[in-house]
Amino acid sequence: MTTRTRSLTALDAARARRNPRPATPPPTYSQAEQRERRRKHLPVTYDGRFDLTEEIRAIVGPLADRVAADPHPLTFAVQVDDVVVAVAGSVRTLAVLLAERQARRRTASVPVSHRGAAVRAMVALADKPADPEITDDDIRSGQCAVILTEHAATYSTDLADYLAHAVPPGQTRGLLSMSEQTEDALREIDTAATNLARRLSYVENLREQTNGTGTGTSSTEADRARETLASLGITP
Repeated sequence: MTTRTRSLTALDAARARRNPRPATPPPTYSQAEQRERRRKHLPVTYDGRFDLTEEIRAIVGPLADRVAADPHPLTFAVQVDDVVVAVAGSVRTLAVLLAERQARRRTASVPVSHRGAAVRAMVALADKPADPEITDDDIRSGQCAVILTEHAATYSTDLADYLAHAVPPGQTRGLLSMSEQTEDALREIDTAATNLARRLSYVENLREQTNGTGTGTSSTEADRARETLASLGITP
């Protein structure tokens, strides 16, 4: 009986080796879920489904609406400017990565000894995005979100194509994958957006508390003072 049990066990093991169970596919996350995972520093992998235009819209749109709805939108001018700078920097980083990809394609026939120099020269000559210009009126109206979204849209399709064909994280022999570089670029925007959201919540909560104590007039004066300082680039 013991011998038969052992034989069956060995036979089962042999069958398992010949017919391994299919690997469990990695979980699929929506872009919104990936955004939350990125902010929590959890692993994310971006592929051809990633939409840069939608990502920027989802990050800055709600914040711009909150700023525009505030009685004194320019109170947040400094933090909004930080978001603008972050979006511009991230888009510029991604634009350079896309230019490098195009340069590598066009220099594939160049001898290896000269290929690196050729790629660098082509990237240096490639068009770079001009920084978006945001006015005080754009902040007051919430139009700043539209401007930033359109700024990113220029590179959205090419970035999705790059991510669709790029080597995934963990298979790049110690180099950062395109997915990881995209993630790093977006983190710059996350940081600025988080700071703006915190500032909004602070001012909103302070206003509620002040109004609750019956000192609405002094609150309005304080808001005006903050707006004046913010317009001069000074954080109260």
